[in-house]
Amino acid sequence: MNNSDNNKQSLWKRFLFSNFFAELYYFLAFHIYIIMWIIGAVISIGILLFGAEILFPDAVHIFNYSMSDKVFSELVEDKHYHAAVAFIDIKKDYQPDDENIVEFYYNLADCYVNTGDYPKALEQYGKLHSYLDTTFKEECPEDVPESFVNNMTNYYNQNLSKEEFRIYLKMGDIANVKKQYVKLKKLQEDINWAMIDSITREFDDESLQYFLETHTLKDGFKYELIQGQYLTDPHGAICEMVDYLNDIFFSNKYNPIFKLKIINELIRMLLEQGDCIAARFYLEYALRLAFKEEFNPIVYQMFGNLSEHCYEMHDIDNGRRLLKKYLWYIDKTYKSNDIDYAVAHFMEFKYLEADGDIDKLCSTVIRACKGLREQIANNFTGMTAAQREYFIDKFKPIFDYANSLLARHPSDDLAATCFENNMFLRGLLLRSETAITNAIADIGDKSLTEKYNKYVSLSKELVARQYASGPGNYLRKKNIEKELAELETFIANGCRDFRRQNENSNITINQLRKHLDDNDIVMQIAEVNNSVFALLMNKSGKVTYQPICSESEIKLLINSHGEIYVDNAAVTRIFSNIIPLLQGKNVYLSTAGVFNQIAFTALPVDDSGHIFADIANIHLVGSPADIVTSASADKIEIHNHRTILWGGIQYGDISAIHSAVSQTRGLLRGDIIGMLPQSLTEVTQIASLLQANGNNATVISGINATEKSFTNRSGKRDYILHISTHGFFHDSGAFTNPMQNSGLLFAGSQKYWSNDTIVASINETDGILRADEISKLDLTACRLVVLSACQTGLGEYNSEGVYGLQRAFKLAGVKSILMSLWSVDDSATCTLMTEFYKNLIAGDTPDTALKNAQLSLRNKGYSPDKWAAFVLLN
Repeated sequence: MNNSDNNKQSLWKRFLFSNFFAELYYFLAFHIYIIMWIIGAVISIGILLFGAEILFPDAVHIFNYSMSDKVFSELVEDKHYHAAVAFIDIKKDYQPDDENIVEFYYNLADCYVNTGDYPKALEQYGKLHSYLDTTFKEECPEDVPESFVNNMTNYYNQNLSKEEFRIYLKMGDIANVKKQYVKLKKLQEDINWAMIDSITREFDDESLQYFLETHTLKDGFKYELIQGQYLTDPHGAICEMVDYLNDIFFSNKYNPIFKLKIINELIRMLLEQGDCIAARFYLEYALRLAFKEEFNPIVYQMFGNLSEHCYEMHDIDNGRRLLKKYLWYIDKTYKSNDIDYAVAHFMEFKYLEADGDIDKLCSTVIRACKGLREQIANNFTGMTAAQREYFIDKFKPIFDYANSLLARHPSDDLAATCFENNMFLRGLLLRSETAITNAIADIGDKSLTEKYNKYVSLSKELVARQYASGPGNYLRKKNIEKELAELETFIANGCRDFRRQNENSNITINQLRKHLDDNDIVMQIAEVNNSVFALLMNKSGKVTYQPICSESEIKLLINSHGEIYVDNAAVTRIFSNIIPLLQGKNVYLSTAGVFNQIAFTALPVDDSGHIFADIANIHLVGSPADIVTSASADKIEIHNHRTILWGGIQYGDISAIHSAVSQTRGLLRGDIIGMLPQSLTEVTQIASLLQANGNNATVISGINATEKSFTNRSGKRDYILHISTHGFFHDSGAFTNPMQNSGLLFAGSQKYWSNDTIVASINETDGILRADEISKLDLTACRLVVLSACQTGLGEYNSEGVYGLQRAFKLAGVKSILMSLWSVDDSATCTLMTEFYKNLIAGDTPDTALKNAQLSLRNKGYSPDKWAAFVLLN
């Protein structure tokens, strides 16, 4: 070994034994020792707790529950509502002790209300109702008079009903608000208030005793009772509210928050009834009280509605001043994804736009919409169908504002938000209905399944009774409606938690783009405030805003006897920005509003006679969210499947209608139902084609083509259903439900259709199959329904989509629907349908088969009114 090596070793030894290394060594060793000691302590505590759990389970549970009580109470007291809810969700096995059970569920319900989870809040009050009606009564000492127990139970139940009344108001569920009002009113009358007051006077509560010197606890329900009265007797309720306000306004026994609450509600009522003078009078009182308490932050929670009243009565300065303080309270109390946060900041939109602060406005709108979508999706899992509709209607103005803002101030970020909003809203109610059915099947709970089957059965009976008369029918309908409401609530609660864990109804752009190919484009058409625009999204997730025209311009073209399908100059002018973007693309199209009445693929795009179907492959979808599960690209499997076809239907007495031959397949109530001479030829030819290619096709015609022959196919797993008949839209003025105003006619319908009568019993059928009847069928195995009839694609439309036959078949579980937008020619329809099935047999997808069938008729010289009416919805 040479000297160089010796020197290196010497340096290394000096380093190893240097003070620095020694200090580093002892530092690490000390910390490792501490960490090992902590780990050992944790393990020891765990072993001790595990042993204690085995040896003294009751004591451990009591300690655990007492700590849970303490933590939860502190979180509620500090208004950390989300943290309190999360804590209880973690402690799934937690059960409050009997002494604290009422307070616990009240606080938990309040947490759910403040986090916007209304179904779960109602669930907590339901538990308390159950506790009061069972455990509370059972645990009362035997020497306590039954009348006393019943009176106290009624009093506590009225308090719970008052809270439920408030929640239903927040949800916009007016039907249940009315029910709770009736319940509150009855309890108010049944309770012995003298007994209640005598008991409460013994409580050691100075503020309560001070209040009871001039008032009774009965007064504590007056506000909600007046609100309920307003729904049926506005004038009487306003008079009651004025008297109530006069009683409390100058009293020191009511705090400013409650006084402002009463005045706010009175002003709202007066403005709704158009009494602006009286509203302005009370607004002055409210403003004096508000500014007197301007430096009391706890009062700020009442400033939101007051600010809106100021704005409505053109007091802009005071409106701004109040809103600023209200938003301070909201931002401090709620998170950005809470419902109350979104609603509060919606009040701010108009001021930001007036100030020209568009950047802040857009960011606020985007944040509010995102939070609101999350909350609606969360709430929907525990709501009934009616509640979901109320809920959407209540918050839809916020989404409408986003669309209108985009039309005025386009930006990429806002375009993406509006795209997600529209994708979320379109078909949301429909998807939610389907999700319940799927969830029940996946959960596999026998009791829940039995309840659901009973619900389906009663729903079918109720629908049938809508079109029947006879003794006892009205009473039976009322009983069914009551039972259905209870069943639906049970079912919604029963599958709520499962759905929250397994569903994703709030699909984002990033999730959608994963289902697109490089050549795909998703195109939404939106309408707002007479403006029509398109939102186009490609594989990268980029959303582009493209203005189209005014709604009135489109309506003018539609109403001009089909001019829109021949006036290429008008169409190319309207879609000049969009046509180049769609060239050669695979387009998923989601329409809205008046565009639901337009056969988009048939619109001309140039002077050479080309239409949109020639320049792009267009697939019509209810919502872009459906692309994830859409079957439009799948071919129809003809072999070894069953097809049922109805045609050549005998609508009534041949002698009475023999001379009436219809050239089109649409008619109005009271018309003679003419025979369709090509209908039987159509279904016979199609059946022959299908049978020759291994399909089990069956034709039902003449007097055998009854309404029952169709409804009996429910649950039969038919692959294709083809109905060649008369269709109708806007049946009778007697029905306000759009699902009752459209349908199909079957054998024997002439008797009831021409006379506008209904059957005498639900055991009879009228031959008129309406959309709401179809929606109750089980057609989940059906790949394709062909409605070879008039106006089968029409219906009343809103942000959800079209309410009519297309919705009915979707609710029944059908994958794709071929339907028409206007009265169609009998002979041309026969030709088109035959060509369509030939293309399916050749291996075309339904979209391509329809496109090629329409091209065939175009090449034969048929005008657009003969072939363009039919569209395919996936």
